[in-house]
Amino acid sequence: MMQSNVFIDELGLDTFIGLHEWELTDRQTVVADIVITIDISQAAKEDDVSFSLNYEELAAHLRSWAHDNHCKTVENFAYDIIAIIKDRHPNAKKIKLCLTKVGVVPHTKSCGVSVEVDLSK
Repeated sequence: MMQSNVFIDELGLDTFIGLHEWELTDRQTVVADIVITIDISQAAKEDDVSFSLNYEELAAHLRSWAHDNHCKTVENFAYDIIAIIKDRHPNAKKIKLCLTKVGVVPHTKSCGVSVEVDLSK
């Protein structure tokens, strides 16, 4: 078995997120960094992405989902993304997700949440 990390860096997810009135009407871009630990041995052997994780398909799905979604908190948004990944890729062993909101808190570059889920247990 060959455990590897498939990753998507700086995926822009345009969504409605937040508690303030303007956040209910103006989409914001939440930046997602995703690392998924998965067995890629069959994909490597067969040279076939269907045995791995198609990050282009996952990125497109998450962008579409985020566009139609609204969450009050980044934490809820993160847990929803984790649930989507688990559902679409049940063979994932671990998921690391970092979500960043840029420019929403004065005097900061960014704020967000980082979540790590070990699914191998």
